[in-house]
Amino acid sequence: MEKSERVENINSLTQKIIAYRMIPFMVAAIMVVFIAITLSSNEEIKVYLILGVLVLFIFAFLECEKRVEKVKERCEFLCEREWCSMLDCSIYVPERGFSDIEFNTFGIIKLDQKYYSNNYFKGTYRGVGVRQADVVVYRDDYKNNNWETTTYFDGRILEFTIKKTTANNVRVFSKGFDSRLDINDSRVDVDRLFFNDNFDVFAPDTSEAQEFLTDKLMGHLQVLQNMNRSIGVRFDERLVYVAINGTRPFEVAGMNDISYNEKIAIMKNEIQIAIDLIEGLGLVAE
Repeated sequence: MEKSERVENINSLTQKIIAYRMIPFMVAAIMVVFIAITLSSNEEIKVYLILGVLVLFIFAFLECEKRVEKVKERCEFLCEREWCSMLDCSIYVPERGFSDIEFNTFGIIKLDQKYYSNNYFKGTYRGVGVRQADVVVYRDDYKNNNWETTTYFDGRILEFTIKKTTANNVRVFSKGFDSRLDINDSRVDVDRLFFNDNFDVFAPDTSEAQEFLTDKLMGHLQVLQNMNRSIGVRFDERLVYVAINGTRPFEVAGMNDISYNEKIAIMKNEIQIAIDLIEGLGLVAE
């Protein structure tokens, strides 16, 4: 199905949703007006008819809601096809996320007492494998006779699988990014004073990290930080992990609050961020 056809079908289905939700109210309103006009002299019959209208309204409402759910499922499918068209072999599963076992292997944030992940997305762009999911890491502590929730990370994590070697466990955190990891690697300083003021860099091999962090790469990391404020990036051989704290963009509002066209635009914008990361971090094999 072509892009324009998908969007046209979504618009058509959206109109069906609106119509199905209006039908029960329109029918009930017409019947109530009819009863009020034609049977105003017979109160007893009018009461029974109004009760009948109420029953009919409830039945029509439930039946139309069933139809709405089916139409919404079709809209969601078309939305997924639309934003997935930006990446090859793309999969979007709202209920799925990164497992806690997977999360522990990322080496970018420490797993705490409680963990939640959903909105899993997977695809390929120019030979680079992309996986992303929304992630929340938090804990509940009982203090002063009250339970207090502390959230350490609430955002999105992206994993890129690439065909070329990057670096050996170079981690870059913006100032204030709370990874809570026990990092034994050396702190790395680079020639750019501005970069040192805004980022903490750790690596087992200081000279390798300094060589790896080119002006172009540091420039893109600064742009990413300016856009999101709190970020963490880990380069490890043929894997790159990016954690963006403070936003879960794939948590899009429901149909009552947002149109499907707006939803497509929001999701495609977030997928574009993944593509920009691939290009900006130089992850495509030459």
